[in-house]
Amino acid sequence: MRLWRTVRHLCPAQLAHRVRLRARLVVRRRLGEPVLPGCPPAVRTLAPLPAAFHRPCDPQFIEDLAARMADGHFDFLGLSAPAGEPLFPPANGLPLLFAYHLEYMDYLLDLALAGRLDVVDRLVRLRLLAKPSRHPAALHPYPASRRCAAFVRLLPFVEGGLRDLVARGAFALAGRIRRNLEFDVGGNHLLENGLALVLAGAAFRGREAAEFRTMGARLLGSGARDQVLADGGHYELSPAYHARVLEVLVEGGLALRRVGYRLDSGYWPVLAGMTEWLESVLDPEGALPLFGDCWRSDAFRPRRFLAAVRDLLPGVAPESETRDRVGAGSGLVFLGDPEQGHRLLLDAGPTCPPRLPAHGHADTFSYELHLSGRPVVVDAGLFEYAAGDMRDYCRSTRSHSTVEVDGEDSSEVWSSFRIGRRARVRGLAFLARRGLGTVTAVHDGYRHIHVEHARRVRHLKNGAFLLIDRVRGRRSHTVISRIHLHPESVLERRPGGGHFIHCRGVTASLVVAGATRVSIESGWHCPDFGRRLRTRVLALHAQGRETVTAYVLSEGIHPDATLRCDDAVVRGRLGDLDFSEPIP
Repeated sequence: MRLWRTVRHLCPAQLAHRVRLRARLVVRRRLGEPVLPGCPPAVRTLAPLPAAFHRPCDPQFIEDLAARMADGHFDFLGLSAPAGEPLFPPANGLPLLFAYHLEYMDYLLDLALAGRLDVVDRLVRLRLLAKPSRHPAALHPYPASRRCAAFVRLLPFVEGGLRDLVARGAFALAGRIRRNLEFDVGGNHLLENGLALVLAGAAFRGREAAEFRTMGARLLGSGARDQVLADGGHYELSPAYHARVLEVLVEGGLALRRVGYRLDSGYWPVLAGMTEWLESVLDPEGALPLFGDCWRSDAFRPRRFLAAVRDLLPGVAPESETRDRVGAGSGLVFLGDPEQGHRLLLDAGPTCPPRLPAHGHADTFSYELHLSGRPVVVDAGLFEYAAGDMRDYCRSTRSHSTVEVDGEDSSEVWSSFRIGRRARVRGLAFLARRGLGTVTAVHDGYRHIHVEHARRVRHLKNGAFLLIDRVRGRRSHTVISRIHLHPESVLERRPGGGHFIHCRGVTASLVVAGATRVSIESGWHCPDFGRRLRTRVLALHAQGRETVTAYVLSEGIHPDATLRCDDAVVRGRLGDLDFSEPIP
């Protein structure tokens, strides 16, 4: 049944494209990759984009990375390629995503920027002149698209026979991509297909190159129009994929502009909105929030990337919005005082696009919290894509700072990239009082057990936030509201109940009401692929047909703070502030 609950969201055309593409890949795995064209196509002279755009990181990082690759060490996703094994085709037993990264060959640009063209020459010849590969990572159109774009970016750095070989490889890949577009998946995959075609169409001359360019421009234009939400967020709702899609659309648009191709007039304003959205969601430390399938990496510094985008797109100003607000489309709720480093970012948006569940988590109403610029409440993040315990954990409701009912997930996440039943948010309402926001929403992710979850979050004052959860069902249910603390957090019992949370020089006070007990669980925080850190999780337990739990998280030590749940109102005192808030 969960397969049906997943597939029913797809359209017939997607399913038909999936069957067609899978059949072609089966045939291609028997035959191996097509041979390269005998002569290189005519190449245009195109200047490369700034290194800071493609590699927004410390230049020393590129030097160190290139040195490791020159010594035969290839590291991705927290793993390393087996020593002494040939890179192509990837060794058996390697995770498929690791093999994908080998086949992207994005690292050729790192080697070129570091001046290691000798290693570039060796790797290109190893990949293109070897026996045709039958490995799925070599044949799939997504890594093929990344590899095609990598070859085109490499052209300005190489010359002679190597340049001819790279050109032949890129041109052959573009032809394969055009015949195997990923309409079955859509999303960022289809945009990567489009970028590869645009770059090949801009780099080469002739009728076939013009066809690449036209098809790629169509894909990028429709992606900018259909995949970007009203507030500028990408509809897959992963900040990491948002940044990648922005990079794709910027690079593709600039390549088309350089060869005189006119895009729709709305294309560049969409990219400006995406830039502002990415700027707005960065946490006070300048890092990506880990919502959905999202990760952080030393190879990608968001603020460096944004600075490079602004240099390439004059007129895109830094995001200056500081007031409490809700993003129209993404459903992200911004509460806090940016100047003081206080920020609560709440996810009240869709679980995933209707026809693309791959990167969604069962995280409705979860949040991240920073106080005085330091992380206090964190998201589980992303450890790996391979199916298994850690993939299940990172996508589950219990790994997020939200409410779990009867041990169920709020959305039916399964396998690596599937979601059946999905939480639907309704009644999202925002009210500002004296510049301080309150947001209320309800989701029906537990409708299969006849339960409704409502959450209200109020910005009480600078560095203080009230969260109220009401869970209502037809019978008694076990309810757990979790708070995932940063791995460096130290807990101290607070007189009268609750806790003080000490983390990286900041202390927060937690006051709880409505819970029958508060326990401390062990959890994981995964800021990057292959990296996981143990963390403590505060679990607020309740039992009943209708339960109400509430808590206040505030910066500083507040030993006299109080909080209680009355019949229809939560009341409390924090310092000199007396407050009351209706139960949603």
